Amino acid sequence: MTSATATRPPKTTSERIRIALRLGAKQIGMDEDAYRQFLARHGARPGRDGDHPSTTTMTEAQLAAALDELRDKGFAPVKPYRPRSRAQAIRTGAASGAQIELIGQIWRAMHEAGVVRDGSTSALRAWCKTTSRRHSPDKKGYDAPELMPAEVAQQVIEALKRWARRTGVQWQQED
Repeated sequence: MTSATATRPPKTTSERIRIALRLGAKQIGMDEDAYRQFLARHGARPGRDGDHPSTTTMTEAQLAAALDELRDKGFAPVKPYRPRSRAQAIRTGAASGAQIELIGQIWRAMHEAGVVRDGSTSALRAWCKTTSRRHSPDKKGYDAPELMPAEVAQQVIEALKRWARRTGVQWQQED
């Protein structure tokens, strides 16, 4: 991927497919040599450096065929996270921004009090996933507070409040 595609959103279909190919190869565990051989099988020729096959030398049809093969091998593209608006949250029953913020506030207060060792967002997400398992339909939990339904977010808030009370942590809801 060039620095131009890293700093701005892709504009063309070919650019989007190139990015998806790179992500797909990484997702299914292809190393660099296997990736280059894979591209060569789909018609890639050496690029500007002349060293190895490059997606920039492929037509859109060749890129699409390569992407189809990656999908057959197990690549599943993931949509990027886009925050919900308040109206969408209400309409879909998703956790509100206030609930998500409250989860973060209680977590930070517990971290500042020394109850939670790791106050990072990734630690909060891991805790939320574990805590929300019993409330999710597939029993796998929700990866982030933003992805929880409102009822599950409320259960997570109550669990955090109980934990804070048990450990004597005082927190105040910020406005």
